[in-house]
Amino acid sequence: MADNLFLSIDFGTNNGPGTDDGKTRPWNGGTPFYTSTSIWVDPGYHEAQVGRTTTVKVRVSNRGTQTVPGVVVQAWLFEPQIGVWTPGTGMPFISSGSTDIAPGSGTLSSSDPHVVTCRADPDWVPTEEQLNRTNAHVCVIANCYSDEVSGEGGPAPADVKLEPALNPRQGQRNLALVKVQQAAASQPHTVPHWTSPPPADPGPHGPYLRELLMTSQQVMVSNVIGISELLALANLPEVKVPEGGLAKGELLLRTSYGTKPIRPHLAPMRFGLKAEGIPELGQRFRLDPEERERVPSQLEFQFGEGADVGSLQVFDVTLHTEKEVVGAGLRVIALVTE
Repeated sequence: MADNLFLSIDFGTNNGPGTDDGKTRPWNGGTPFYTSTSIWVDPGYHEAQVGRTTTVKVRVSNRGTQTVPGVVVQAWLFEPQIGVWTPGTGMPFISSGSTDIAPGSGTLSSSDPHVVTCRADPDWVPTEEQLNRTNAHVCVIANCYSDEVSGEGGPAPADVKLEPALNPRQGQRNLALVKVQQAAASQPHTVPHWTSPPPADPGPHGPYLRELLMTSQQVMVSNVIGISELLALANLPEVKVPEGGLAKGELLLRTSYGTKPIRPHLAPMRFGLKAEGIPELGQRFRLDPEERERVPSQLEFQFGEGADVGSLQVFDVTLHTEKEVVGAGLRVIALVTE
């Protein structure tokens, strides 16, 4: 029965269980691990809401053939950031007691028995001051385990780096959705986030800081909208989901003159960056995490030419060493509204 729990990264792909079976890590599927569809905030899905008691929902999957008893889910709420993550820097949520997880992943319904509700203690009711810097966008990381079955994980220590890219029982949703009025589509818009550098590497002559660079890259190269983006957009009040829309990748935007289809806009975007101690995108730099654990950053973007109402562009912001991406990136969904 051991080693069967996991948090599916792309659950809902093709209106089914997705391709993630919890066995392949590091994950190399089409949906980045930091846009997991098994984690969201309630209410709001991808963003918290001022004045409303907020919980975290986590869909726990079981690839075995028997029910796993005593499952507990930990969750942490963060401001959007790229780089390294530890539980101690986030607001902790935890599920209310343990639950039993049957085989499979369940359905897309938020009331499915596989979906566990995590609450803060005391309950978290966001204030305008708390959400002002990030425009209500939040990141959630979750960890699931059984406290009755050996080999099904355990609690995540507060000072140990979370590894949702490597640990199938951990998952992450780091996504920002920005709505832009068409009249301002050609102007720069900002996405606030934090940049968290990795620790210094040990070396034969003492610790040394690796060279880093930050990049922003469009990820939509076709007319297909990914499941993570579909689910985020579907929760907007101005978005209508036609019958079978999620399965077909079709969404409609309500306007004063009727509905318009939401569709990918593939024209090249323009990007910029404002962050103290970090140069322009694509330029190498060093940051000492002992001096600056987190750097407030502002990613600037502009829509490509010809973006009208219903246009959708998606891009990722990531931090790199010479060889690899550091920790998790941030996915940004930008939608042109009326």
